[in-house]
Amino acid sequence: MSVILAGAAESAADFALIVRLVDHVIEDGVDWIDAATLEHFRTWASVGNHPFLDVHRAHDLARDLGLGYRLYGRFQGEPGAEDALLHRCALLVLADMEPLPGAVVIARDDDGRQARRLGFVQAESDRAWPFAIIGAIATPEIESWLISAFVPRTPEEERNRDELRETLGFDPIQEAHRLSSTGSPKRDAKAVLSTLAGTADAGAAFVASSLEHLRTQGTKNGLTRFLDALATKLLPLFDVRHRRS
Repeated sequence: MSVILAGAAESAADFALIVRLVDHVIEDGVDWIDAATLEHFRTWASVGNHPFLDVHRAHDLARDLGLGYRLYGRFQGEPGAEDALLHRCALLVLADMEPLPGAVVIARDDDGRQARRLGFVQAESDRAWPFAIIGAIATPEIESWLISAFVPRTPEEERNRDELRETLGFDPIQEAHRLSSTGSPKRDAKAVLSTLAGTADAGAAFVASSLEHLRTQGTKNGLTRFLDALATKLLPLFDVRHRRS
């Protein structure tokens, strides 16, 4: 029996990376699932005609589905922080799916603003949602996850790292959370990743990394928190399905 998952993200590239990372965690954490059998035990459900929910469209889609009367209001008596309403809209849309997913993953860049992470927490605890909720909230953006896990393997990649360290005044691999998604071009995470990895497939190297390495490197950019949430909220669903089958 397959565990149904649903995702919300800012882009197709972000969603693809989340899918690969979720699969990595499942294969590593469930001893009776491997790459050859994974497709039998987990399914990513489409949201409408799309493979994932674009978080930027969550409000409009919730309204189109007739959920507008549930969108507004405070969060357990408190005003909503930045992104709280966005996440509430996304969760309402995903909770309207049929069949319901067992878990949902919401990927969002916090752009270095802690209020965005608070907004996710507020929406997550807003009500008794009918599924497990897992936040992939990246600081400052998901490229920082790829950077923090990157291991230079050629002399050119080592030179790129040294040049970035000199330009930035810190090691981008060890302190990827200090990069930015806006503002100073030299600290832009996307530009740093491009310079660091060159023509290498940073996404493939990222997914090939051990989970231990990812956890060690991701303590300050949200990656470790995401991996921990997958372990505590997602993996138990597979044990339940296995016992029922």
